[in-house]
Amino acid sequence: MSILLVKDLEKSYRKGNLKIPVLRGVNLEINEGDFVSIRGSSGTGKSTLLNVLGGLDDFDSGSLVVHGKNILDYRNRGEMHYYRSTMTGFIFQHHYLMPDFTVEENVMMSLRIRGIPAKIARTQARDILEQTGILHRADHLPSQISGGESQRAAVARALAGRPALVLADEPTGNLDAENRHKFIELISDLQEKFKLTILVVTHEEELARAAGKKLFMEDGVIYDDAKA
Repeated sequence: MSILLVKDLEKSYRKGNLKIPVLRGVNLEINEGDFVSIRGSSGTGKSTLLNVLGGLDDFDSGSLVVHGKNILDYRNRGEMHYYRSTMTGFIFQHHYLMPDFTVEENVMMSLRIRGIPAKIARTQARDILEQTGILHRADHLPSQISGGESQRAAVARALAGRPALVLADEPTGNLDAENRHKFIELISDLQEKFKLTILVVTHEEELARAAGKKLFMEDGVIYDDAKA
């Protein structure tokens, strides 16, 4: 079953009178349970693509269908908050944990905004924290845990609501070699265990190789990784 279907997607930015093309006719299909990586250097449009797919940014032309529904339907009905909080889960290069809340509360927050009652949200939060190997840090503030643990907490937050599509933007970019390897093992294990649908964009070959489907992005166009 197709979770994501992108056709001829184009996106440009304007700088004064100058139009700067970023996405130049992106075509992409991801099926349920796929683990897909898009590798490419900085400035090729990878992060812009993820922002568009995640509903954080508009696009100029083309079509974008997620779980059988055109994303424009959410935008036209003012339901982008629902789309972003329910259909997708984001893992960023920076963990963006709320500093005044514990790890458990950070994960719970992602569930509460979906309307899940506090008691159920706490149970689900603790379950995913256990799955990501960080339950022992549930009562700690982000400032009290390591960078690798912070990124695990960010993974737990993204996966807590079991979104249809997990989007990861350079998730290992701030990790040292040891924690990068641990992160790749973790995300690979979780993807297989829960049959997650994951799209990760990265410039790191080790992370790109972990995916079952490997793509390459250059000048705003996606190619098979064999081109690289």
